[in-house]
Amino acid sequence: MPFVRNSDLPGVRNYNELAALLKKRYGDRFSVCHLIDVGSGGKRVHSPADGTGCVICDGTGGAPLVSIDNGLQDEKRRVTVMSYPIIMTDRGTLVDYRKGVWEKGSYTDSRSSSSTCAALNHHSVYCGVSSSVKNYLGVSDLSGGPDPFRAGRLIGDYYNFHSFPFNGNAKALSPACSGRRSDIS
Repeated sequence: MPFVRNSDLPGVRNYNELAALLKKRYGDRFSVCHLIDVGSGGKRVHSPADGTGCVICDGTGGAPLVSIDNGLQDEKRRVTVMSYPIIMTDRGTLVDYRKGVWEKGSYTDSRSSSSTCAALNHHSVYCGVSSSVKNYLGVSDLSGGPDPFRAGRLIGDYYNFHSFPFNGNAKALSPACSGRRSDIS
């Protein structure tokens, strides 16, 4: 998709062209990885031993339970869980976004870093502004879509991060953002 605004780099009209420019500039130090939500055909994994994919922190398969709920009851209750990717770099390095580089069946002390593009979007009077909070969360699976009233579930009874605070056609966010969370180590 071409950039509509916010592109001031000559010859860069979309993310693929930006990736090509960065690859040319940084060589093997730069990798591009296309992430696909589990609900759209991506692979759910529980650790780097399973290969690349998305870890959903619902407490199954050895993954931790990392959840937050909105504190409400009955049909208004919503709970979401964290998710994160395990990717392969262009050099064949397997990187777990939570624990780091994985080689020969265990984690190493090797460093890895990632870059994200901050976004400030206005999604209408129904959703308001989403901002760099997405950068704080990192990369999360949004399977199920944005609307909690039309799917919006990541897995089981857990809503994805996008649908968790969305309150349908009400012109305000749900109380989901003032929830309680579980801890992760």
